Amino acid sequence: MILVLPLIVVFLFILYYYLTWPYDYWKKQGMEYAKTIVPGFGNTLPMLLFRENLNFISDRIYRNCSPNASMIGMFHLRTPTLIVRDPELVQKVLVTKFAAFENNLVYLDEHRDEFLSKNPFFAVGETWKNSRKLVISGMSQKKLKLILQFMQRVSVCFDEHFDRINHSEIELRDMCYRLICEIIFQVGFGIKPEGNFDVMINKMFESTWFRAIRQLLNFFLRSSAKVTGISFMPIESQRFFKYLSKNIIENYKMEKERNYGDLLHMIIENFEDVNDVNENMVLSILSSVLFNGFDTVTNVAINVLYRLAWNQRIQDNLRKEILDTLDSCNGELTYESIKEMSYIDNVINETLRLNPILEINAKICTTTTTLEGSDGQKCTLQPGNIVIIPTKSLHKDEKYWDNPHVFNPDRFNKNEVTKFVFLPFGKGPRMCPGMRFGLLEIKVLLISVLQKFKIKTTDKTVTSLEMDQRSFLPAVKGKILVQLEKI
Repeated sequence: MILVLPLIVVFLFILYYYLTWPYDYWKKQGMEYAKTIVPGFGNTLPMLLFRENLNFISDRIYRNCSPNASMIGMFHLRTPTLIVRDPELVQKVLVTKFAAFENNLVYLDEHRDEFLSKNPFFAVGETWKNSRKLVISGMSQKKLKLILQFMQRVSVCFDEHFDRINHSEIELRDMCYRLICEIIFQVGFGIKPEGNFDVMINKMFESTWFRAIRQLLNFFLRSSAKVTGISFMPIESQRFFKYLSKNIIENYKMEKERNYGDLLHMIIENFEDVNDVNENMVLSILSSVLFNGFDTVTNVAINVLYRLAWNQRIQDNLRKEILDTLDSCNGELTYESIKEMSYIDNVINETLRLNPILEINAKICTTTTTLEGSDGQKCTLQPGNIVIIPTKSLHKDEKYWDNPHVFNPDRFNKNEVTKFVFLPFGKGPRMCPGMRFGLLEIKVLLISVLQKFKIKTTDKTVTSLEMDQRSFLPAVKGKILVQLEKI
C-alpha cells in the first residue's frame, strides 16, 4: 500500500507530461497561438464533443487573434497546427512549397473505403496523381461542349417536375436533389437514377449523428477508425457502387458500337485498349463525379437559390441575362454563350464566397519547412504538423472585402479580388479537377429554373441558414421552404 501511492503519482505525472509536452511548440518559436488548450485535446475538444467542427474552431481562432497576424498556432489534439492568414503564405502552401504540403489532412484508408479513397480529394501519392489525371481528361472544352448538349437533353425532363409547380411552396433541398440527381446519373454515368440509387445516395450524404461519427473517426481519429473498422462510407453503399462499376466495365467491353455522351464513358474512351479499363479506374471516376458533382453542387445550388429568393433585384438581373442569352441563340444554349454570361458567374462566385464548398483546406506537412509571414513571424514545421487554409475566414475578412457579409455579386465586376484570398476550389495542383463540370451543372440548373420561375420567400422561409456543426463538410440544417411562381 505504501508503494501504490507513489506509483500512482508517478503514473499521473508521466501521463500529464505525455499529454502536455507538445504544447510549448509555438511558444518556443515566438509565435502567437490560441491559449485555450485542454491537455490531450489541444484546442479541439469542442469537435470531439460535437459542439463545433474544425471549421468553426479555426474560424473562431482566426477572428480572435491579432488583426494583422500573418499566422497563428493552435493544436489539433496534440499535433501542432498552423492557421495561415496571409495570402502570400497561402500561395506558398498551395503552390510554391506544394511538395511539402501535397497531402490533404482528410484522406481515407483504401481498405475500409475502397470507393471514396479513389477520389482525388481523399487520395494520396500515386493514387491521387492517377485519379486526378483521369478526371482532368474528361474536362477538355471539346468534351464539355458535348456534355452540355447531354445536360440540355436531360434538363427537358425537369419540365415534368416543373409542370406540377405553380405558386407552390417547395423545399429547396428536395428540388435541387432531384434535378442534380438526374444530371449526375444520366450525364455523369449514362444511366437512369432508378431502383436503389436514391437510397444509396441518401445513405452517403444524409446528415445524421452516425455520419458525424464516421467523419470524426476517419478524418481526425484514424487509429480509432482502424480499430473499430468503421468506414466513412456505409459498407452497403460501397458494395452497390462496386457492383455498378463491374457492370459498366462488362457492358462497355461487350458493346462493339459505342456512342456515349456521358462523362464516364468519354473518359473510358481515352484508352486505346479496352482491356486497360479496370475497376479501380471506374471507381475513381464514379467517386469523383458522385462526391464532387452531387453533394457539393447540390449545396451550392441550394445556397444560390436561397439567396436569390431574398434578393429579388439580383434575381431579376440574372433572369434578364439568361433570357437575353437564350434569345441571342434562338433558345439553344451553346458552350460559348454560357461562357459569355458574366453575371451568372458573379452570382455563383459571390455565393461561393459566403458559403464555400469547403470552409477550410487542411494540409499535412511531409518535410521540414519554414514559413515566414509579412509581419515578421517565422516558424518551422515538422512532418506530421498540420496547416489550415481558413477559406471561409479569408472570404469574410474585412481586410480584403468591403461589407463582407453582404450578398453583392457586383463586387466581382471590379476584378479587384486579392490573389489567394478567394479560394472556392482551392489553388495549385490540388485544385478541384472537376470544377468546370460542377460549374456547368449549376449553370444549367439555374437557367432551367429561372427562365420559367420567380423564386420567392414565404412566411416559413428561414431568415438565415443554420449549418450543421457536427459535419466537417458544410451541410444546412432543417428545411428551406420557398415559393416558385411561374413567369
